[in-house]
Amino acid sequence: MEPPEALTVHAVPHPNPKVQRVGFELHDTYVELVYAGVIGPTSVMLLRRLPVLWREREPALVDLRELGLSLGLGASTAPSGHTWRTIQRLVRFGMAHWLPGDELGVRTQVAPLHLRQLGRLPEWPRQVHDRLLGAHLDRLAATQPDRSLDADRTLD
Repeated sequence: MEPPEALTVHAVPHPNPKVQRVGFELHDTYVELVYAGVIGPTSVMLLRRLPVLWREREPALVDLRELGLSLGLGASTAPSGHTWRTIQRLVRFGMAHWLPGDELGVRTQVAPLHLRQLGRLPEWPRQVHDRLLGAHLDRLAATQPDRSLDADRTLD
């Protein structure tokens, strides 16, 4: 697919009901501190930017040149450019998918990392994962006291 000059980006809920229940919103610190080691810092920056764009308009109409410049990736919209490669990386990791009409759907939540993914990370992000996931599930349990979330500490 040849990159367009502008891209329509839709906010889509995660298809997994467990992730809808216990996942992390894109603006959550977990995405930055834990996911960066899996999807890379540029993909994290893009994920965290999208909720801001969706507050202005959903779906967001994104000028790829301006997006690249605003993320420090340069003005290129070529298939080999950083901006397009970052978008394709989100697709490759299942955080986004192509919709009809060459529009992009991006999930509004991310799942806690799987044990397999955690095993590839250094010690510090694994510790952060444990701490942030534990606090997140405790907060959710406090707002939903009738539901046990212990089984959701991993989605494996």
